Amino acid sequence: MKPMTFKLAVCRDVVGSRIDITVDSEPDRLIARVTTTLDNFGLGDDRPRNPSTHFERGFAQAGNAGPGTKHVLEVQAYDESGSAESATKIWVDEI
Repeated sequence: MKPMTFKLAVCRDVVGSRIDITVDSEPDRLIARVTTTLDNFGLGDDRPRNPSTHFERGFAQAGNAGPGTKHVLEVQAYDESGSAESATKIWVDEI
């Protein structure tokens, strides 16, 4: 079984950050739930009506941003059996 693949993209927004998440899996391992946390704050707990091999979600103006502010984005994706994989992105706001 191949691992799920994650793409986590972040950029500054008018307020906070713009966060875009993509998760892909193989046909024998459908994505049934995705949870997203930014700086220990829950942004999303998504359970698609029909599990699939591709998931995308965007968050506008998420969290706080400011020069030197450190952030931790954590995403967990669960298959139909409840088995999870995760990805983490850590960054510091420059400006």
